[in-house]
Amino acid sequence: MKILLIFPGLHHSLAKKKRRHKEFQLIGTTLPTLAALTPPDIEVEILNEYNHPVNYETDADIIGITVMTSHASRAYEIADEFKKRGKFVVLGGIHPTVLPEEASKHATTVVIGEAEGIWEELLKDFQNGRVKKFYKAERFPLPHEIPIPKRGALDPKSRGKRLFSPKIEIMQVSRGCPYNCDFCCVTKFFGNTYRFRPVDSIIKEIKSLGKIDYLFFQDDNIVGNKAQAKEFFKKLIPLKLKWAGGTTLGTLQDDELLDLMNKSGCITMFVGIESLTIPFAKNRTYLEDRLEYYYKTIEKLHNFKIMAYASFIFGFDTDDTKVFEKTVRFAQDACCEGAAFHILTPYPGTKLYEKLDKEGRIFVHDWQYYDGEHAVFHPKLMSSKELEEGFEWAIREFYSIKSIAKRIWGSRTRPFFAIPWNLFIYFDRKFNHQ
Repeated sequence: MKILLIFPGLHHSLAKKKRRHKEFQLIGTTLPTLAALTPPDIEVEILNEYNHPVNYETDADIIGITVMTSHASRAYEIADEFKKRGKFVVLGGIHPTVLPEEASKHATTVVIGEAEGIWEELLKDFQNGRVKKFYKAERFPLPHEIPIPKRGALDPKSRGKRLFSPKIEIMQVSRGCPYNCDFCCVTKFFGNTYRFRPVDSIIKEIKSLGKIDYLFFQDDNIVGNKAQAKEFFKKLIPLKLKWAGGTTLGTLQDDELLDLMNKSGCITMFVGIESLTIPFAKNRTYLEDRLEYYYKTIEKLHNFKIMAYASFIFGFDTDDTKVFEKTVRFAQDACCEGAAFHILTPYPGTKLYEKLDKEGRIFVHDWQYYDGEHAVFHPKLMSSKELEEGFEWAIREFYSIKSIAKRIWGSRTRPFFAIPWNLFIYFDRKFNHQ
């Protein structure tokens, strides 16, 4: 018996406009985790479509496709083609979890939520010829039930060509987030829980990776539980790694935590600032105090030799056309080594989607445009065109040569890491986005 697990690429209509560097299209831990949950007597192959085309003539018995909302259109195309050929198709991931009925139109069966426990059940049912249309776990898996991903199942051709690019591995040490933001669908998938894997299991997984240049923790919040995070960072210190992760600004007020991050090899921390107009701001004084808090937190990261990679979202009801320059100037003045800019996107399953849909403001329903780079709803204080143009301007301005020089010189935090990364994004936007 053989299973082919697929990480779909972009829909062809967007892929032509947004060429990506293949060696940086890492697929995360979802599919390797499924491979680890699969009995050893079943052959598993993982394919990353960004790096290798889908072979519709495969002899695999089961086709499994993980589906994010922005990849749903392409995932459905792949699924439909395999179904035409009589293949057994399984769809899972965040998008099928929030829209299982839609996904079922393109699949033989749909996995809702996390796979631990139900993936094994599905495979047994397949072998016994009694599969169900939907599979959903009755509870969330406990931390010790989450296996170490089986990365060896990834097709070598799917890794892309690495001429000079560093060897980067992705790990996930926890699931869930203690927060429940209106625009985020994490809790829809992982529930209102935060589960940190046993530290010994995490260390064992890291040691199994061999020699790597960088380790990226894809957790929604690696410091969702401070006590567990501190224990983990202490055990990371002897491994002498270089790593990056993400958390909230609030957790970064703890100097002991920051010191452990630094000593354990943290070089970059992704922090969600999201909005400078602060949709929940009570008054101007509150807003000014909050901005000062942002500046001081980023300065604190720099004091511990950790680069700040800030995340911003444009399109809140409090945002007008001035928000783009205001945000970029803040990120430059704070000397952020990096910044991720996004257009507010009402992902299905979120409170934001329910609100905007009820107000009749969503005008794009093609999932391929739900990628954080397109305006799919009517903003309140600007047009959708102004939102997209402002978003593009922010990226160009922040990653301009002048801006890079100003920020890196002002920060002086790990310039030999910050400069190449900033230049990579500069040239990527200049030549690979048409």
